[in-house]
Amino acid sequence: MKAVNESAIKITPAGVSLTATGQALMLMKSHAGGVLCYADDCVVATEKDGVVTITIVNPSYDTKKTLLFECNRDILSSKLYEGKSLLPHHMFDIRELSISKNMEECKIEIPPHSMAMIQY
Repeated sequence: MKAVNESAIKITPAGVSLTATGQALMLMKSHAGGVLCYADDCVVATEKDGVVTITIVNPSYDTKKTLLFECNRDILSSKLYEGKSLLPHHMFDIRELSISKNMEECKIEIPPHSMAMIQY
C-alpha cells in the first residue's frame, strides 16, 4: 500500500481507492465556491446555486450528536459517513442518513466518530 496526497488516496496492486481522509475531503468539496451561511466547530452550512449544503462532524468517541435545522424545502441528498472503528486504515461506511422532518424543521442524529452531509 502506498499513500498519495497526504494519505487521501490508497494505491494497491489491485487498484486505487480513497482513504477515510480522502472520503472526508470529497465530502467537503460540496462547499467549494459556496456562500457561507453558518459555521461552528462541528457544522458548516453553505449555499451554492440555490442548494444549501450542511456538513456535520461528530468527533466524539461515544456520544451521538443531534442537529436541528430549518428546512422548508425537499431534501435532495443525505449521506451518513459512519466510522465503525478508530483504528488506522479503516474507511467510513457510507449510507443514506435518516432525517426526521416536521413542518419546517429537520432533525438528525449521527453516531460517534462519524460525519453527515445534507443538501436541500
